[in-house]
Amino acid sequence: EGEGSLGLESTAVFERAGVKSGVVGLASVTSAQTAMEGRFDGVTFEPYEAALARAVPEVAKTADVVIVLAHECPTELAALVSQHETWPIAAVLGAHCREPLDTKAGKTLLVSPGKHFESYARVELKVDRSKAPGQRVLAADATLVKVPGDGPAHPELAAAVDHWQKKLDAALGEPVGFTKKGLAKDSPELARWVTGALRESTGADIAILNKKGIRAGLPAGPVTRSSIYSVLPFDNSVLLVSLTGEQLAKELANEEAIYAGVAKTGSGFTVAGKPLDPKKTYTVATVEYLYFGGAGFHFEDADKTPRETGMVWQTPVIDWTRKQATSEKKPLEGAVPRG
Repeated sequence: EGEGSLGLESTAVFERAGVKSGVVGLASVTSAQTAMEGRFDGVTFEPYEAALARAVPEVAKTADVVIVLAHECPTELAALVSQHETWPIAAVLGAHCREPLDTKAGKTLLVSPGKHFESYARVELKVDRSKAPGQRVLAADATLVKVPGDGPAHPELAAAVDHWQKKLDAALGEPVGFTKKGLAKDSPELARWVTGALRESTGADIAILNKKGIRAGLPAGPVTRSSIYSVLPFDNSVLLVSLTGEQLAKELANEEAIYAGVAKTGSGFTVAGKPLDPKKTYTVATVEYLYFGGAGFHFEDADKTPRETGMVWQTPVIDWTRKQATSEKKPLEGAVPRG
């Protein structure tokens, strides 16, 4: 909420088989920090207790059942729900749990099907509409159903997957390089490949990205556009930002930072073999997510008018990799920038 409100409804009521289900959407209190903080100017995120204390009684006025959909593992809300037994919440359904979850806090179900669509949750509620509001849920149970990964596929679903896989292969299956051993997800080589390609393609002095932005390793064999999108799955726009050496040193100290064009020494950082000059202005290539405050960076505070390149971050990596003309005899790992 606030002057920059996103205009999203916090509650909704759905009627099925004569039963009115009220749904309360609960955003994570860390949304601004884990997304693009600059995009949330003027928007405030209420603490969970304040948000639920406002929304639950309101939706309960017209609903037979109240369900909370949380962008949070329900266990994080267990103590809060237990403290407010008067809230008529039948179930809290959420994600971001390490393992599938099926438990209760008092009479309230806490359910999460787990990750990677490996299972789904079926919630069954027994409702008596003749009861007073807030007392109509007589029983609540959940069942976690594991999705078989190796069973026979549904024919129509399999056909749809095949159709889109062919379209994907046609669009992204083009080989642009070759790696003999592959590049492991958390390896320095993978970080240098991505940041080095970004720096060289943009002509920036330095490129800075974040560790968690790299979501997969590069498997051995042909490097395709598709495999690069697996490494960098988000549509982050590339920006060029001007920072003084003093400002740059603060960004480089971020534990999430991976970079190219700069080296860390015992006494600080060097750029092109020279000590980082606190008063000199450097051009830094980064991405929109980090510019607007993602992962704890502060580029927007340092430069209010970044230069837009018109590229998403996969583009310079694809273009740079293609230019190296790598092959089985000349694999990518030998061409990865050294710093």
